[in-house]
Amino acid sequence: MSEQTNQPAVPEKTTADRLKAIEGQVDTIKTLLGVLVFLAAMGVAVAVWLLLTAEETGSGGGF
Repeated sequence: MSEQTNQPAVPEKTTADRLKAIEGQVDTIKTLLGVLVFLAAMGVAVAVWLLLTAEETGSGGGF
């Protein structure tokens, strides 16, 4: 009896296939970084707005 593996025959990935997969991952990472940068900017904007309104009203916290 010859040895048989349970893995189906998978064609060898070409360099182009690997590059496409890497490009997809890079796009995903860029999207996530963009979202994080946007959220950070919004957080800074809210913090600055709270500081400015606190200074204007003199309530010490804006609440």
